[in-house]
Amino acid sequence: MQHITVKRNTVNFDALNDDLRDALDEVVIGLSTRPGAVIVHLSDEATSEQLAEAQKIAISHDETVITTAQTVELAQSQSLYAARDANQEKIDADRVWRVNLRTFKQMINKIAWLEQEIRDLRGI
Repeated sequence: MQHITVKRNTVNFDALNDDLRDALDEVVIGLSTRPGAVIVHLSDEATSEQLAEAQKIAISHDETVITTAQTVELAQSQSLYAARDANQEKIDADRVWRVNLRTFKQMINKIAWLEQEIRDLRGI
């Protein structure tokens, strides 16, 4: 196994891994980090050109650019926080028996929010 160490204080691990695999898929084994550095692990079959490319990708990596999966996760997280904020008011059990449209909508929103919380906890 061959290793390339690049001095970096911050890294978006998933994005860098995706970028490396997109460019050099068959020779990329993985990444690891230590304080102030990221280490790219490549197979013994990696050529000097591939080593140079991996180093170039690691050096030019922009940790602020997120992956598609991270974008989806962020949107789901923001949606969940918004639902939590919107559902701060407790349902008054006595009032439920005198159902009106506002109470009914409140119950529907709480059920949808609870479903989202369960999906989030289960990681689905």
